[in-house]
Amino acid sequence: MKANIGGSGAGIIRFDSLDELRAAVTDDGLPGSVDGVLLVQEYVPVRGGAITRIETLDRKFLYAIDVAGGGAFDLCPADACVVPGSGIKMAAVEPSQVLKDAAEAIARAVDLDVGGVEVMIDDRDGVARFYDINALSNFVAKPLDVLGWDPHDRLVDYLIEQIGKTR
Repeated sequence: MKANIGGSGAGIIRFDSLDELRAAVTDDGLPGSVDGVLLVQEYVPVRGGAITRIETLDRKFLYAIDVAGGGAFDLCPADACVVPGSGIKMAAVEPSQVLKDAAEAIARAVDLDVGGVEVMIDDRDGVARFYDINALSNFVAKPLDVLGWDPHDRLVDYLIEQIGKTR
């Protein structure tokens, strides 16, 4: 269960059965939310222990990183969010063309200029589950170390191009 309190998986509570959820409702054991909205979704065991964040720019694939959180839900994939000792690890990855195409289709469908689409592979059946669309990028803080190149340069070029179209 996720309360509407902010991003990066903050405040997620896992219930392993419907009875546990019912007990939490009965005992007022649910998390607080800024607007009373709570999201209940099925737990998906992630294959390999990592989710993939596919960054897009102008609705096109830019880069991807795998984020492994050791079973935690609070997985902010920006280097700046990684606290020493948190157990969150990131690495550049080249997703399959199918995943790239799907992320681009999502970005086009929601007119996402810059942002990220998060996907996990369900360990039960191998199906890709897209579960988060971020209309703001979490560009890695040390891109040369993580990616081997700097995506900020392409972002600046894109922004300059967009500004030029308004003149």
